Amino acid sequence: MKRILLKGSVLVAMLLIFSDCEQQIVGPVPNFDYEFPSGGIDVGDVTLEDVTPDDITPGSMNTDGQTAFGSNLANVNTNPAALAAVRDQLTALTQALSTSQKNAVKGLNVNSLPTQIKNGVSDPNSNLISLIASIQGLLKDYPQLAPLVPTMTLPTGGRVLNDGGRTLEVTVPLIETKVFAVNALELDCEAAARRAYNTTVAEIDSAYNAQLVLISNKDSENIQAAIALRTTSIAAANTRYTERNLVFRAQYDAFAASIASSTVFTPAEIELLNILNTLIYAIDLYNSTLLLNLELTAISNQLAANLAKAAAAKTRMTNEANALRNTAVKAATDRLNDGLNTCHNQGGASGGD
Repeated sequence: MKRILLKGSVLVAMLLIFSDCEQQIVGPVPNFDYEFPSGGIDVGDVTLEDVTPDDITPGSMNTDGQTAFGSNLANVNTNPAALAAVRDQLTALTQALSTSQKNAVKGLNVNSLPTQIKNGVSDPNSNLISLIASIQGLLKDYPQLAPLVPTMTLPTGGRVLNDGGRTLEVTVPLIETKVFAVNALELDCEAAARRAYNTTVAEIDSAYNAQLVLISNKDSENIQAAIALRTTSIAAANTRYTERNLVFRAQYDAFAASIASSTVFTPAEIELLNILNTLIYAIDLYNSTLLLNLELTAISNQLAANLAKAAAAKTRMTNEANALRNTAVKAATDRLNDGLNTCHNQGGASGGD
């Protein structure tokens, strides 16, 4: 009887042990945190550059020697020194010019000279320009006549960039991002971390693309400013040209009036004075047209330099936008890695790549 009771006690004890083990095996699984922050990473604002285009510095013509000639010419009737100075110049003119050159100048139509010279400067076969340029060179060889040839200060502008004209290149490449394919029904820890990463990167790229739009708009503004300056600079150069030529015509008319009112010159001297007056006017128009063309070339070069400045500004802005995006993407990647590490520490199952 005692032996049977012992066996019964052992059986009860074993049942209790198995019952305890079963409770431990099927007990509740720990409630892991699968929530990860998404979004909220500030990309930052790019500093937009307003590029102020540079204008040229116009050139100029100095005709002080002609002014002195005109003053002497107006006073020849009463001032012996003025008369002597003018006659000295006429003597030099006779020596400087051939008969054919004098006749060619006499045949010039003063009223059509501005148009003829402007058109002729661009024609390498223009006999008129060849005549004026050659006589101008001859006058410079005579001290009495050289002051009658205007001196010119050249326009400045259109300098190339300090790096030889090369524009900056984009030097900040974008960090590549990966959009993880995550099952929408999957609720494991790694999937939640990757889902948050995808959302964050999408927001970062949206902000980055918005910055690129702002950069593009600012670049367009800078380019349009450069083009607008070119337009106004061309108009100003043409205005200066027209105003110079009006002054030269007024001077020609004043010289002609002085010649006509003079009482001390011989007919031969009056003929030479008329030739010299026409020649001075033609030389002024010739140099005025050369100066206009030099300014137009400088304006064109300045536009190229201003566009290069705008392109360099766009590159700097793009580099800054890329750097800001890269910093934000790195922050998102660090957040993802921290989330995945949290998953592993919690013992969560891997969702796979």
